[in-house]
Amino acid sequence: DSSVIQTEIEPETERETAAVTEPETDTEEAEDRSGSKDTPAADLEIPDGVTYILNNNTMRFHRTDCKGARDILEHNREWFYGSREEAIEEGYVPCGMCQP
Repeated sequence: DSSVIQTEIEPETERETAAVTEPETDTEEAEDRSGSKDTPAADLEIPDGVTYILNNNTMRFHRTDCKGARDILEHNREWFYGSREEAIEEGYVPCGMCQP
């Protein structure tokens, strides 16, 4: 005679919810750690000789006239003076919008 042991599992009544914070995006103005506002590239003068604008957050590179590059936050933006091949060698991927 085998006996069967049944255990009743009580349903979870309260779920712990973790605070969800949305990551900072490059299309929004945001405050950096020093408290100053970032300036989108559209509001800046691009120095002579710059061939591409790098986003060191997304690791993408953009033409200087790219709409996507205008929204890169200052702390994520770098001016690049090299060739397309050099940007790729440094680990950057061409932007899908401007396709440099």
